[in-house]
Amino acid sequence: MLKTGHKIIDQWLNLPWPEESMEDYQKFGKASALLYSFLNREVMTPRGKGVLLQVLGKKCYVAFYGNETENSETKRTKGGDRGRFADGGYFYCWEVRPSFDAAAAVERGA
Repeated sequence: MLKTGHKIIDQWLNLPWPEESMEDYQKFGKASALLYSFLNREVMTPRGKGVLLQVLGKKCYVAFYGNETENSETKRTKGGDRGRFADGGYFYCWEVRPSFDAAAAVERGA
């Protein structure tokens, strides 16, 4: 069991992480390394599901999916077509958790 003395971080550290995440943690010696195997994969945040794009020390950047019902003309009037993501945000790493689908994909090596 991993411990820091901070209840919320300890709970996050002791989630059922895939083996690849634990290897990253041991290799880099940082708790945030647990998320490296989830880069460009779906994760859960306090704002909902998104895609993990960056892990920077204690913070992570997660992009959220856009409104799929908008057409390209609507997107252009809102500041340009930003691809499949509408917005994103920075979170502390312990606020970001792997989604079940992403964890299964990491376990399979996909």
